[in-house]
Amino acid sequence: MPVYNPFLSAEGPSTGTAADIFPIFPSDVKPLSKIPVALYCGESGTVAVTTASGADRIFPVQAFSVIPIGVQLVKATGTTVTQLFGLSHY
Repeated sequence: MPVYNPFLSAEGPSTGTAADIFPIFPSDVKPLSKIPVALYCGESGTVAVTTASGADRIFPVQAFSVIPIGVQLVKATGTTVTQLFGLSHY
């Protein structure tokens, strides 16, 4: 079953509050089961991702941040944050 990508839906990206939150376990090879519309970071550190559009990015985050970005992969290599969650509308 293909992974639902809210950024490619006919209506455009979803907006508003999240309906669900799920834990993210960084992996260099296993993509997320669904693409979140944002990340919640429970601690400060660095996050390495492949975005919903396929770009590889590494960025710093502060504790308790909500980062409004869709990602298909959170990489173990380069990610120091261990308290990561995805926010989704479904």
